[in-house]
Amino acid sequence: MSEHERLKDQYKAMPHGSARVQAIQKAVKKADDQKDHAWQIIHRFELADELHFYGDCAKTLPIIARATELFEQEPLESYVYDYLFAFYEALDVWNEVPQLSLEQREQVAEKFFYALKRYGYSTSLYHERQYMQRRREGRFEEAEREYELRFTQEPGVHKTLTRCKACEQGMRILHALNSQNWQEAMELAKPILDGTLSCRTEPWGTLKLLFEFAWYEGDRESLQFAGDRMLQRVHWDPVGEEWEVLPCYILSDVGGGLKAFERTLPDMLQRWSQQERQDYFQSVWLLLTRAAQTQETLSLSLPKEFALYREDGIYHAKELAQWFHAAALEIAKKFDDRNGYPDQQNVIEKAGMALLKMTQQETQHS
Repeated sequence: MSEHERLKDQYKAMPHGSARVQAIQKAVKKADDQKDHAWQIIHRFELADELHFYGDCAKTLPIIARATELFEQEPLESYVYDYLFAFYEALDVWNEVPQLSLEQREQVAEKFFYALKRYGYSTSLYHERQYMQRRREGRFEEAEREYELRFTQEPGVHKTLTRCKACEQGMRILHALNSQNWQEAMELAKPILDGTLSCRTEPWGTLKLLFEFAWYEGDRESLQFAGDRMLQRVHWDPVGEEWEVLPCYILSDVGGGLKAFERTLPDMLQRWSQQERQDYFQSVWLLLTRAAQTQETLSLSLPKEFALYREDGIYHAKELAQWFHAAALEIAKKFDDRNGYPDQQNVIEKAGMALLKMTQQETQHS
């Protein structure tokens, strides 16, 4: 066994998280120092996968750019799949960082499409990425065509990047929810929720989708259904992060949510992913809006890096809520300005209206 094989075995045996990322980064550096072409590529693909699925996925783009450049100089036949999948991961970065232009994105998407064709792979994941992007741009008819192509069998093509049936099902659920068809989404979700279909990102992804849709609809029963399962999984599911379950506390356990907010804010302030920051800021805004309904001030332990940090730890709930709302909107506007459609701003507005609707229902029933 070579030195780099041992390094790979070592970091693959580690739990997902920052220590594993650092171990892979050290392996990359060693391969670079030794100018070991194959391992320069292999370790980078592993690092991109780790960040894409379990870390700050906005950090993958420079890693993928270098890995694909090295691969194209001297391709590794056994790593064609990883080379192609790296483009799929790279396109996700445009969902995370608004500073990247759509022109650059379309260049990467086109390169992905022709690379799939060149190696005889299905273009299904290319169309999946295009479906998502066209919806963000408000080009819904084009998005529907991309969705149809996502599940169209291409004559004579048998190789595909879509090996996971659970992920395919998750895509169908997303489309049903985008089409406002809750009943169809729940039917599609059954094999994921009962464990018949699962993978490293499922059922977490489906539970998040169901929770978010139920929130916008003000459906408290469905919120509890998905929220309870997310809270049960978050401490052991490797793709589940505590910041993602903040909304699960808003209606039932504000105190628990505030403690989770204290624990998660330091890491979130360091994230490269602007989409994750926006989602997080939106959740905190809703949580603090809820808290402000019964408490004027809050005693919180927040990091010194936070813009409104107070040494005494006493914060005005409404002021905090307003700050997080403004911060979420600032990021959303950057995405929407680039995409030419107010998709992200609409999401924030709908989330706030849903909270107002659900709290008004509580008052009426009290």
